[in-house]
Amino acid sequence: FLNVSSTEGIPVTLMEAISFGVPVMATDVGGVSELVNNNTGILLDRRVSEEKVAELIDSIIEGKINLPESQVIRDYWETNYSQQNYERFYKEVLCVV
Repeated sequence: FLNVSSTEGIPVTLMEAISFGVPVMATDVGGVSELVNNNTGILLDRRVSEEKVAELIDSIIEGKINLPESQVIRDYWETNYSQQNYERFYKEVLCVV
């Protein structure tokens, strides 16, 4: 999944892709770096050129760059963004209030 936005919050589209084990490549803007790392895909410089993106895509297709396996990506999502984590956060907030 490719996202080359110039601005973002924490993009739900990337979370959705990761939840299905789909590798992601996205620009380092907003909260993207919270989602995109070596476990989920490729974090691009926020000023990446179109040519560089095309070069990376070609390198992936040619097998010169290996993306994380689907299970690794899915495991990252499960550990960091799944329903269990929301429930854990919710319980912590209740204890503080």
